[in-house]
Amino acid sequence: MVLPASRELAILIAAVISFILFIFAEKMNVHPMFDFSVFRIRNFSGALFGSMGMNFSFWPFMIYLPIYFQSSLGYDSVTAGSALLAYTLPTLVIPPLAERLSFRYHPGVVIPLGLFTIGTGFILMRAGSAAEHASWLTMLPGCLLAGIGLGLTNTPVTNTTTSSVPSTRAGMASGIDMSTRLISLAINIALMGYILIEGILSSLRSSLSGSLDARQLRALAERIAAGDLGVLSQGFPGSGSLDSSGTAVHAALVHGFGLVMLYGCIGAWVLAVASFVMFGPRERVREISPMV
Repeated sequence: MVLPASRELAILIAAVISFILFIFAEKMNVHPMFDFSVFRIRNFSGALFGSMGMNFSFWPFMIYLPIYFQSSLGYDSVTAGSALLAYTLPTLVIPPLAERLSFRYHPGVVIPLGLFTIGTGFILMRAGSAAEHASWLTMLPGCLLAGIGLGLTNTPVTNTTTSSVPSTRAGMASGIDMSTRLISLAINIALMGYILIEGILSSLRSSLSGSLDARQLRALAERIAAGDLGVLSQGFPGSGSLDSSGTAVHAALVHGFGLVMLYGCIGAWVLAVASFVMFGPRERVREISPMV
């Protein structure tokens, strides 16, 4: 449902006002639930960038990757679920290694490295999805690398956010970390969906623009993004002959997913740099240790 522009503006203004009131209330409170002074601790803020980076890329893409496996590669649900293991299993295996690396090289190195690895995994997935004969094998290197990057990032982020503040504020620090994760995740699930639809739509405009109007093209893009590749014959009776082989629809889906993967890569890389810069000199990072 598309809201009228005036209603969208009213919602935006209400959200901004609520945020300002929240900040004012927390600053006036003697015992704030959300103490903004902790953001001045560089190790804490550097770890939060890592928390944001995971949820700019890896976790929101978890929603869309099964659609790619089933709709673009044509796998059934069991095969798609099995292929998804390459994306998720490294997140269970790597964390013990990440703890040891954090102890030896410190979180200010490991967290940005993890985010950079996630971004590299997304670039490899994009290359694998664009291969002439794309399959789970062409996607495998990128999926594995993204999962390894998540495993390198997650545990050091959690340990660093709580250990970089006084023990009396560890609970609050953990709450801020979780809030950062959930807000980033919610925003980027929506953004990835928007990018997917717009990417599909841009491809359809170049291949079917003379046959369908703008409203029909957008409706078609939304159906394709949901995994309905037979939409031309089902949702637009008499239009199946426009793309009888399904080539245009499939190409549009691949193009849309390519943009989503590029977005995931850029987001992870930008936040990797931000995290590295925020942590500051390595001597500062030495002051904390996630393994006590």
